Amino acid sequence: MLISRLKNKYYILFSVSFCKFVFGFFLVSIGSVLVHIGILFNINYRTQSLIFIFNSLGQVVIIFLIGYLSDRIQKKFIHLISLVLISVSCLFFLYINEYYLFLILFFIVSTLASSINFTTDDVISNTFLEKKGIYLNITHIYFGLGALLAPIIFIFLYSKTNNFRMIFLVLALFSIFTLLLILPIRYPERVERTNFSTVLNILKERTFIFVCISLIIIAGTQMTISSWLPTLLQKNLGITQKIANYSLSIFWFAIVIGRILTAYISKKVSIIKLIQIQAGLLFIILMISGFFKSYYLIILYILFGIVTGGSQPLLIALVLTRYKRNSGVRLGLIYSNASLGMLLIPTTVGIFGDYYPFYNVIPFLSIFFLVILYFFWRKLD
Repeated sequence: MLISRLKNKYYILFSVSFCKFVFGFFLVSIGSVLVHIGILFNINYRTQSLIFIFNSLGQVVIIFLIGYLSDRIQKKFIHLISLVLISVSCLFFLYINEYYLFLILFFIVSTLASSINFTTDDVISNTFLEKKGIYLNITHIYFGLGALLAPIIFIFLYSKTNNFRMIFLVLALFSIFTLLLILPIRYPERVERTNFSTVLNILKERTFIFVCISLIIIAGTQMTISSWLPTLLQKNLGITQKIANYSLSIFWFAIVIGRILTAYISKKVSIIKLIQIQAGLLFIILMISGFFKSYYLIILYILFGIVTGGSQPLLIALVLTRYKRNSGVRLGLIYSNASLGMLLIPTTVGIFGDYYPFYNVIPFLSIFFLVILYFFWRKLD
């Protein structure tokens, strides 16, 4: 009986984590297709940045809404419905020829993909009641694997078909595969009644606010480098599309390595200390990147990926370990703030990218990591 339960727990970890794979694959595909969308519609970087607004705006609202409701409704239902709709929506990418339709589809798919992404953390948290940091890091590795494979598959498909849209067909297939994996699973469900006063009480917790602001910075900066890296390398430095996309893949491989290393180190070092070390190193790496305008930038961004790899699951584990109740609402608020970061920071960098090379704009983001360092040097509640 015990062995059967353990097998079931690890099958849940294996299969439900593919929801993060789907989200990671979609999110990083944006960086690969962004250059081609700009060419197809002959639009500047500011107009391309609308993709980040549409990609994140729905997430900010829907994630909080689902987070508020996820303690009342089944997460498996959210996963199944979202995966079906992602598959159908991706097929429309193959046929549309208007930029505003691309924006609408990015809004729809990103909102659905985000909903399965953050509810996966809640499922894993409820499945593994101890050592949450380790298992959340494992499930976040799936996100990194999806992100790693997206540029590689994009280059392969583009070399065979000369059609950048084919990546969305692959995303539809991965969504169907994930749907089939989770179909037979019985999710662990924890029902808690929440109301608006619960949300207001959560927003009074200082540590929780620190985590949310930190996630705005970390998720936003990761999304900025991921999305604009192929453009930076191709347009600012004159590097080929193949090398640019392989560099993006290596960047996400570095994040996967970072998550594996963080999962191991977190057994020996406290979460707070790890966050402090990461914030300090990320400040230094981004600041130094401002002095380079060559292939050395790729090395620095890879280092950034390794160091920042485990940051998000660490912060989530900190919240879920400190606060035992209302995990769905907390995760909704956390991911809403992460989505806000993915809206604000890449969009702002894209606007400045019309006036300055991206390698001169991105180093200014280093200042934000001093804010994180300041937060976690303070005494937490």
